[in-house]
Amino acid sequence: MAIEATYGWYWAVDALSAAGCEVKLVNVAAVRGFENRRVKNDVRDCELLGQLMRTNTLPEAWMARSEVREQRELVRYRAKLVAVRTGSKAQVHSAFAKLGIQACWSDMFGPSGRQEQEREPCLEREGATALLATMVVILVIGIAVDSLGFGTLERRIRRRYGLATP
Repeated sequence: MAIEATYGWYWAVDALSAAGCEVKLVNVAAVRGFENRRVKNDVRDCELLGQLMRTNTLPEAWMARSEVREQRELVRYRAKLVAVRTGSKAQVHSAFAKLGIQACWSDMFGPSGRQEQEREPCLEREGATALLATMVVILVIGIAVDSLGFGTLERRIRRRYGLATP
């Protein structure tokens, strides 16, 4: 059985494999014949993929094992969370600057930095609501990132490939 490597192919491959089917993941970009057709629909796509399978010329895409896919998804998810957290931290720096405060704490977003921020009288002023909300977002994202348990995974990867520990 052949499945096009498009969005959401995981569940179909996993279900068919669990049912005992041999599944091939098709590299759609490498299939000659998908482009420049007058009639494009699922029936024609199936006919073409079937023909390629019969002639043993089906261009296959690499299919990671389920466990590897899960780990890769977690890494991508963590990267997205870290990017949002980084952007939120930049917003906090910007908000402090707009309020006329030069944030010079050594660890602005660590426990001591948060204590220093709480002592700032500017947080009582009008217009600080967004700043406070952004600081809460940073805390929540930090908890989510920590809960993913990447410290252990990162240590294993660094050990396996001989990378220095930060």
